[in-house]
Amino acid sequence: MNPFKVSMIISKIFISLIIMMMLWMMVFLMSFNKKMDKSMMSPFECGFTYPSKTKMPLSIQFTLTSFMFLIFDVELSILITSIWTMKNFSKEWITCMMMFLILMVLSIIYEMMKNSSKWM
Repeated sequence: MNPFKVSMIISKIFISLIIMMMLWMMVFLMSFNKKMDKSMMSPFECGFTYPSKTKMPLSIQFTLTSFMFLIFDVELSILITSIWTMKNFSKEWITCMMMFLILMVLSIIYEMMKNSSKWM
C-alpha cells in the first residue's frame, strides 16, 4: 500500500474523531442545566393523578400472559417462515415440522391444564 494513502486514511480517521469529540462536547455543554425547577423535574402526565408510590406492583398473571404471547408469537413466526422457505417435502423437513407442531400443541395443553390464561 502506498504510504501516502495510509497517511490519508489515518488523517481522515483522526479528523473524524476530533469532529466527533467536538460534537460530544457541544451536546454536553448545551445539556448542562444550571437552574433546576420543580415543575421541570416532575413528570408530565396530561391530568393523570400521580400515585404516591414510585413503583406500582405488577401482576404476575400479566407477566405470564406476556411471556406466553412472546413464546407463541416466536413459534408462529418460525412456522410461517419455515413454510415459505421450504423447497420440497423431505422426510427431515416433515419430521422437524411435526416435532415443532407437537411441541406447540403440548405447550398449549400445558397452559390450559395450569389455568395460566385465567385472570381471576
